[in-house]
Amino acid sequence: MCLGAQARAQNEAARRQYNAAVENRKRNWMQQLSVQNLKNVQYEVNMDRSNVAMASVQSELQRKKIQNRRDAELKYEQAYDEVLKNSKYEKLLTGGATGQSIARLGRLDNAAIGKKVALISRDVLLTDEELEMEAEKETSKLKGFQEQQRAKIAFQPIPEAEPVRPVMQNVGAAAFMDALSIGTSVIPLFG
Repeated sequence: MCLGAQARAQNEAARRQYNAAVENRKRNWMQQLSVQNLKNVQYEVNMDRSNVAMASVQSELQRKKIQNRRDAELKYEQAYDEVLKNSKYEKLLTGGATGQSIARLGRLDNAAIGKKVALISRDVLLTDEELEMEAEKETSKLKGFQEQQRAKIAFQPIPEAEPVRPVMQNVGAAAFMDALSIGTSVIPLFG
């Protein structure tokens, strides 16, 4: 065996092991970055979709409110037509009747219309509240989904610690020690 050969072999093995650890760390870091980039892209897609869904919820809320008011307008007209059709005041007034009792009948008809209008208005407001609660519930679900998506990308990857550089053996000192041990083993033969 050559002088210092064992030290050279150990140094070479340590160098190969260190280089392999550096390459492995580099591969792991690139993989972590790739996974994080995919998570970021998926996050953007999910946020866009949930924002579109929230806009859709608000749009649907407005559509339902408008439809609710259209229905109420029809109910107003029907209530007014119904009161006029059954109105004693109108019949007596068109027949030429006048007086306080006729005016009182007119006030009663107006009160009946007012009562129906108030009930219809109350229904519109209650329906609006129900629609807004439904929309808020859907929006809350979507906001919760968005928070979950944020949590998935909240922590950025951190590279692993750099491997410790190997401590190389001094080949010259190892060769000297080998030569010294050879010399001390030969001296008893000559002495």
